[in-house]
Amino acid sequence: MAKVNDGQSRLETNLDQSDAPSDPEELRLSKLAIEANLQYEALGRFIAKFEHLCQTLRFEIGIFLGGNLLRQRLVDILLSEVTAMDLTRDYFSMLPEVMTVNPFAEDLFRNVRKRITFLIETRNWVVHNALYIGWASTTDTELGPASGLKANRRYFGLDYESRSFGVSDFNEYALEADKLTQLIHRIGGVVLMGLTMENNFQKLADGQWIDSGPSA
Repeated sequence: MAKVNDGQSRLETNLDQSDAPSDPEELRLSKLAIEANLQYEALGRFIAKFEHLCQTLRFEIGIFLGGNLLRQRLVDILLSEVTAMDLTRDYFSMLPEVMTVNPFAEDLFRNVRKRITFLIETRNWVVHNALYIGWASTTDTELGPASGLKANRRYFGLDYESRSFGVSDFNEYALEADKLTQLIHRIGGVVLMGLTMENNFQKLADGQWIDSGPSA
């Protein structure tokens, strides 16, 4: 296996037909380089959107603790090195202290927390393991999904876990992070304004929760 050169030549960018190389091998490498860049772009979008979600959790915790500028700065000091998983635990542990959690809200919070946890685990897998993007054989005409391998130390020895991610996967995760960021903002607004969860959230047929729009 050889790594596609996706950082050196003009063939990295999506060329129009008049600029397309005529040599079949050059054309193949150009196509693979473009596909590799798309994978990097989708991965970067997911990571950025994930960090937006984490920042929203920090902000809402600050709101729960008083919400003024000084208080928010103090909260940022306390949370500056807290992991995403601990940040999520802190946020959901605070909710029962700042509002009355009825069965409707409990169902909502459980769903949102589960979805955030999935994104955290996925992000951690991608960031903390070697993920190979742009690798292909000398005969491949298109890239497969980005793949990675994780070594897990067990009591009985060592095993390996492999995972693969396509552009559509990273784009889906980025979209999910956006949706969850909106839900966390909405929950904070409902708490701050003393509104009801029932009038601000809707459970879909597939069990997912969405912001149902402005309400009382």
